[in-house]
Amino acid sequence: MNAVIHYFLNADNFINGSFFYILDYYLYLVNECKKDIYFIGMSDDDYRPFIFDIISKRYDVPIIQNKYLWISLAGLERTADICLNLTKLLYKLVSYRITKCLLNIETLQLLNGIMPARLVAIQGTHNTEIIKDKIDLSYNHYILFEESDNYVKKLYLQRIKYNGYCSNNNTGFINLKGLRYISEDQFEEYIQPHLSQLNKLYVFGDKNLRSNYDYLLKYDKIEMIYDNPSDLFSLFDTYIDMTLNTFDYSPRMLIEAVWFGKKIIYIDNGREDGAKRRYNDIMNNNIDKYILAQNDDIVNLFIKE
Repeated sequence: MNAVIHYFLNADNFINGSFFYILDYYLYLVNECKKDIYFIGMSDDDYRPFIFDIISKRYDVPIIQNKYLWISLAGLERTADICLNLTKLLYKLVSYRITKCLLNIETLQLLNGIMPARLVAIQGTHNTEIIKDKIDLSYNHYILFEESDNYVKKLYLQRIKYNGYCSNNNTGFINLKGLRYISEDQFEEYIQPHLSQLNKLYVFGDKNLRSNYDYLLKYDKIEMIYDNPSDLFSLFDTYIDMTLNTFDYSPRMLIEAVWFGKKIIYIDNGREDGAKRRYNDIMNNNIDKYILAQNDDIVNLFIKE
């Protein structure tokens, strides 16, 4: 069998860009390339009902539920990054007799760098440089796909449901969760000048760290969001992209926002990262390279017999 495999760290971090990239590639291979391929999730809890709900709301594709398998990690000794008792986990993966698989580098780290398959395609993430020093990627059947001038991760936009109409003009959205969090001083320097252009600004934050956003309470135009709304793109017509304190490896929302016809406010962090590359391509009307097609290198690996 061929498979796409993903490790879900916890419920709070269930929905993130890395998951959607993996899901996009899986759905593209199944629906556009007509490949017989399985999705294998790994976590303490079985998130299949949530995945099916996301797919039904987000994509115009059928859901073949028996193609989604789950490996429970409950009771296995592990850190947040690595499974310390691999025997049960690897035995289960071996039993699937996987020929080709796609996973991201965090999922491979959980397996301590060991993935029993004939061909292993590995998606890079913002943690790639750190993880590369911890696991062995030199196996001949391992292929690492890092963001570069030669390869970019792509989105499955052809079957995404349009939910981007916004009746509220001059309404903005910015993600300040996790690595995108900024201090009050940074907010006043970089974001406050744009508030005068907006009637309202939605700010996406970490629900477990709500007190970190108390400094935003003084702004009448700001409304906090702590859960992922299914109609996110219908809330705003202006997307603000900013990652001051981290290297933005392969941001999705810049491309999605343009796809849904949103205005873009890009705040340069001075880094030559994935956000700047995507913004420059947006300005040059060159976003096709970020849309999944059969000439994608990972897709080609699965198309070839």
